[in-house]
Amino acid sequence: LSASLQKIATGELGRLVTHGAEEALKAGRSLRGLEILRIIVRYYQTNRTADAVFQLRDLQSVQIRGKNIEGFQNSWNMVLAGIVKPPDEELLEYIYYEAVKRFEGIQQDIAHYDRLEEGVDKDRSYSFLYKSVNRYLRRVRQQKTRDEITNSLNIT
Repeated sequence: LSASLQKIATGELGRLVTHGAEEALKAGRSLRGLEILRIIVRYYQTNRTADAVFQLRDLQSVQIRGKNIEGFQNSWNMVLAGIVKPPDEELLEYIYYEAVKRFEGIQQDIAHYDRLEEGVDKDRSYSFLYKSVNRYLRRVRQQKTRDEITNSLNIT
């Protein structure tokens, strides 16, 4: 690991790795792969405030591409999991609603959501919208599986 990481580290990062290797040699040992990995992580580390701002902006940029709601849901989960301090429920609800409100597969759920009064009904929430998309994905997967089973039985 150490040799491979030293080989690919170039520029300023390569200089930092070389410096680390020289310091290790002065101490009578070789630079370990884990030590190089720590140098790389520190080199690319951003400050916590920038992480929070960029990741909230990243969450807002997650959108449905074409009809790929499953890709959207996966990207949403990945970005949300990477946020150090997740946004509050109301902000999540607003961002998520804006992203999914025009998706045809959950239009009945969106119509139900839109009819509800804010702050009064539990279905007017991020949780309801998120579960609506998951229910849709489950129905589509089940239908696809049924279709594949049916097609496999129609052997000609």
